[in-house]
Amino acid sequence: MREPSTLVRIATVGVDGRPGGVLGPAVDLIREERLFDRVCGLLAPGATVDINGHVAPVNTHTFTGDCFATLGVRAALGRLLTADDDRPGAANVVVLSYDAWRQHFGGSPLVLGTTINIEGATFTVVGVTESSFTGLQIGFPTQLFWAFSDRVNLGAGIPRRSLLPMEVFARLKPGGAVEAATARLQALWPQVREASVPPQYVGVQRARYLQRRILVASGSTGLDYVLRPRFQTPLVVLLAVCGVVLLVMSVNVASLLLARAARRRRGVLVRYALGASRWRLIQDSLAESGLLLAGGFIGAMMLSYWVDKVLVSLYSGTMVGLTIDVAPDGRVLAFTVVLSAIAFVVFAVAPAFKVSGVDGAALNAASTRLIGDRRGLGKAAIVAQATLTIVLVSLGSLFVGLLKELRATPLGVAVDHGIGLQLAAVPGGYQRGFSGSTYYRALLEGVASLPGVQSSALSHPFPLGGALSAVRTGVVGSDREIDVEQVLVTDSIFATMQIPFVLGASFDRGDDPNGARTGVVSESVARALFGSASPIGRSIHVGVNPLNQAVRIVGVVRDARIKGVRPRDIRASSCERTATLRSWRWPSRRSCVEPVVNTRSEFVCSPTWWTCR
Repeated sequence: MREPSTLVRIATVGVDGRPGGVLGPAVDLIREERLFDRVCGLLAPGATVDINGHVAPVNTHTFTGDCFATLGVRAALGRLLTADDDRPGAANVVVLSYDAWRQHFGGSPLVLGTTINIEGATFTVVGVTESSFTGLQIGFPTQLFWAFSDRVNLGAGIPRRSLLPMEVFARLKPGGAVEAATARLQALWPQVREASVPPQYVGVQRARYLQRRILVASGSTGLDYVLRPRFQTPLVVLLAVCGVVLLVMSVNVASLLLARAARRRRGVLVRYALGASRWRLIQDSLAESGLLLAGGFIGAMMLSYWVDKVLVSLYSGTMVGLTIDVAPDGRVLAFTVVLSAIAFVVFAVAPAFKVSGVDGAALNAASTRLIGDRRGLGKAAIVAQATLTIVLVSLGSLFVGLLKELRATPLGVAVDHGIGLQLAAVPGGYQRGFSGSTYYRALLEGVASLPGVQSSALSHPFPLGGALSAVRTGVVGSDREIDVEQVLVTDSIFATMQIPFVLGASFDRGDDPNGARTGVVSESVARALFGSASPIGRSIHVGVNPLNQAVRIVGVVRDARIKGVRPRDIRASSCERTATLRSWRWPSRRSCVEPVVNTRSEFVCSPTWWTCR
């Protein structure tokens, strides 16, 4: 991208402090006010596409027409999307990434004018992006870029443009400052917010929308929904541990060099008496240290690259489209070189100069005995070595203890005999008379009839996948609200994951899909909302969706860690102790549901994709 430092990201923040996107009408109003040089609204959905007969789920970007101009991306072939492609009634056109062009069309210029199928809609290829641009989502290279189109149905999770919370990037005007643009946008935001309220928003949903604040931050680092939140803290801890290990090893090497230099003391004195300069006296030590440093540098770079490749390949198997380039770049090489140079100067050059110092008394005594290092350098090295080793051993012991505690933490669910799968529909599969009630019922019955399968269920999102989102939940007719993490499930999820009931029962598969919605809550939710009273038959409102404002509770289950395996104090963490399982029964529209299967024997499995037809 051109000048990423002048890009800003615009988002909204609710009263609960959670960030969110900006609705399409608000994006248009911000663009019309000319506060920024250019404004780009986008979404990064996964879509099932058919390219040259190859059907697969891929990462895409859905752009407003001026996004490429905002980002400063150039075309390698053909043209990019423009504002004309984002107008009502415009033809469906798509831009390929450079890698997708090479992979699916062999880099042929004849790709222009060909058609591909995205979620059942036909798009015409009009261009290819430059090779350096792989999209805005970190770790998930984008293959297709296309303009928003109400003719393309991306499913129940993605509404039409007027109700779509977009990710917004803007380019500052030449010479403009982030602070000044932020101040102007915040002053304008109440008007934009009032003018962009969708007519479908009523009651609580409208009130909460009008309470959202605007947030402007740097957009130079792109979008990241998964990697930074999940790995930033562990990587910082790992870097600190590696720093301690490096320090211990450097002190060990310095101690060995000091001992070796002490054995060479007599030779150093003799060479000094013959007129050798101090530089000549330490050349041998520096040469040995330099060779050791070079070998360690090359070996460490090769080993780290190989280990990174293995770790990324293991993790990417659980997330479709994840691709991280772990090849060392200039910044990594520069950091490693500087760190190695510092270690070389402190633990090789400095001891060598210290030991090579010669005074008159040492020279006079050279013929009778060897003078040891009485200045404490060797003793200091030994003390530092012992201290750092104790610190490292303590950290290792603590880490092993935490792993044991983590492994012994009861999850409240059965995971030893479970397998999870994710469904991917053929392009347009949800637009050809798709009946969720019929399809998902037949799917579960077919899976349950397979040999070795005890039970099966559907869940969205996947339990233990870490993708749950908390929503405000409260009792109908009461001001009491708590944060609750919700999961969309079918009735057999509790038997499949072996979560026992405390009160009531599960959903009934024979319930009318269009009837009143029912839910099952955990013990923690029941205590937080109803105290000692029975929650069975009571109604709760979940989030701001008008359809979820009267969910009737039919059961209470034991607390279970359905978000992840990290041990937390569930009595203190509302997110962990307020997990709710509720059912929409049989979805009639597209839902990103995942089958969960409980088998009779243990197994080792890799993530599997099923194609729905």
